[in-house]
Amino acid sequence: MAGKVRYMIALLVVISLIYMQHSTVTYAGEKEQNRMLSQEKEEDIKKKIKDAMKEKELLEGEQDSNLTEGEEKPPVEGEEKPPVEGEEKPPVEGEEKPPVEGEEKPPVEGEEKPPVEGEEKPPVEGEDKPPVEEEKPPVEEKKPIEEYKIDIPKVNGKNGYYTQKPQIMICHVSEAGVTKYCLKQGDKKLEEKTLKEKGEKVLIGEKKFLEGKNVLHIWMEDEEGKKLEKYETRREFLVDTKAPEIQMSVPNGFDAWYQGQVFLAATGEDTGSGVAKISCREGERNLGSINRSQAEFVISQPSTQGKGIDVAIVAEDKAGNRSERIKTLFIDRTPPEIKTTGIKNYMITGKSVNFTYEIKEDNKLQEFYAQTLWENVNGKKKQLPSTGWKDNSTGKVFKQTLKNDGIYHMKVLAKDVSGHVSEEKFQVIIDKTNPVIRYVETLNGQQLKKFKWDYPANQMIRDFTTYVYEMRVDGKLYHMGEVIDSEGRHRMTVKATDAAGNKAQMTADFVVDHTAPEIIFRNIEGGEAYEEERTFKVELAGREDMFRQIQINGESQKIDSQKKVYEYTLHTCKDYEVTVKARDRAGNEAVKSIFFQVVPQKSLMEKIVEPVKVQWNMGKMANKEFSEEAVQGGQQKNRISVVFKAAGFGVLGSIMALFGMLYYRKIYKKTP
Repeated sequence: MAGKVRYMIALLVVISLIYMQHSTVTYAGEKEQNRMLSQEKEEDIKKKIKDAMKEKELLEGEQDSNLTEGEEKPPVEGEEKPPVEGEEKPPVEGEEKPPVEGEEKPPVEGEEKPPVEGEEKPPVEGEDKPPVEEEKPPVEEKKPIEEYKIDIPKVNGKNGYYTQKPQIMICHVSEAGVTKYCLKQGDKKLEEKTLKEKGEKVLIGEKKFLEGKNVLHIWMEDEEGKKLEKYETRREFLVDTKAPEIQMSVPNGFDAWYQGQVFLAATGEDTGSGVAKISCREGERNLGSINRSQAEFVISQPSTQGKGIDVAIVAEDKAGNRSERIKTLFIDRTPPEIKTTGIKNYMITGKSVNFTYEIKEDNKLQEFYAQTLWENVNGKKKQLPSTGWKDNSTGKVFKQTLKNDGIYHMKVLAKDVSGHVSEEKFQVIIDKTNPVIRYVETLNGQQLKKFKWDYPANQMIRDFTTYVYEMRVDGKLYHMGEVIDSEGRHRMTVKATDAAGNKAQMTADFVVDHTAPEIIFRNIEGGEAYEEERTFKVELAGREDMFRQIQINGESQKIDSQKKVYEYTLHTCKDYEVTVKARDRAGNEAVKSIFFQVVPQKSLMEKIVEPVKVQWNMGKMANKEFSEEAVQGGQQKNRISVVFKAAGFGVLGSIMALFGMLYYRKIYKKTP
């Protein structure tokens, strides 16, 4: 019994050692690995198996020696019959058959097969597997996933924009997995689809793309629906196929005529990429471009023979789309030309006068006429007919003859369709005329800082004959350019006499004033403080003076230039600065400012103390003044010393009197 127990223990030890030295072999898909024991441990296991078998044989030999030859050991109930040499032990349910030397141990579930000599050792975990070629169990190969193909046309616009909607071709080329795509604009899905079959293609047409930003998302998924990030593509398509719209405007519309030049306002409107620049072309001349959506151009090319000038505005957006708009403008840069022959202004003659008016216009005349007013020697006036205008190659022609004596006042006017007006006036005297004196009437009634007459004689006096003239100011001869600055009223007289004895005289009165206006503040003094409120007035001393501005603490007050007195009442307690500006008709100006305070009303005690403070301050100022004057004489210093000495004696006497009273009371109280 003891021998059987030892046998069982040895058998269990062997089985445990075999189990501990083997690891399970697992296969995981394509990466299945066989784990085997190292050669060194295999030899160790074989040695331990042999030792166990020898021990078993020794135990059996001992048992056999205790039995008689040919006698078997009687079986014990519940005990297994020991195996006889050469006889195979019957298998017991749940028990492994002990290994026999030279016989392969049957594999046990969960237990690795023991290594046999000449057979590869299974790899041990953590130990490098020897490079032995062995046959792997057949594993089903996974089909590789190939990336889809995509055909995207090149951008045909600027700044990454497509000016023509693109067509995108997507082809699924993989046998495994699927290709998916989604075309969106913002949160709106435009198209989405899944490609499953190898070689399956899809064309995303132009109609699927919208104006603006489109996003195409393409990705692949395996058989299990897992997204493969390395095959993911996200592409933005900026689409702008519409050219900008152009708005053009001029002040009076495109049917009107303009003088000299006109400002053309142009605006480009684009809902896609936005307007990049606006260009302008005037006829064949390029006026340039501006890099914004709104621009203004000066159009100045003149029209000829009534035909307008074509002006083109070109707008280009950021995508490269261009649009052009052409408008016709009518511009007239020159007024009609009036040409006269046969007469001159202020002409004096004793013969009949034959004259011609000729009007030239490059474009179109809107209005033209001639007037002739005849004044006879008796002063009677008559309007002469001015009919008989005729056309010529350049415009209009009018002819007339003057025969009678007298003064002829003549006028011719021409106006074109753009509004240019040309006018000529003439005075023709037959037998007599008077010099014309100019500019003197503009001096009458003027107020000046100084007087100086600078008009040349040929501009001041007009006469087609020779003439003499004289100028006097206050009865004295005046020379051109002389300055008169004495204040007061003055009178200038100009006389002219032509060669025919005709005379002319002009008189003008003027005032010279170079004194600034006087500004007067009433009921207020600078640097003063006024309790609770203050009412003051501002006045101007001169009749010709006028207020320009009144400011209180920098705030301008409403004024009337004709008013001479202003009154203000200030209620708020604070510092005030009042500034007044005034000028007269001669241009003289004056500015005056005043500073003061409005303070709260003082109490009775403050009013009592105030004179003391003022006197004390005045005393200090007096000391300062006297010390400065002491350099000159020293008399004031002596007087102040006397005053201070007297004050000192007074104070000392008061103190002595006080002590005397105290002493008297003390003695008085001790008396019974």
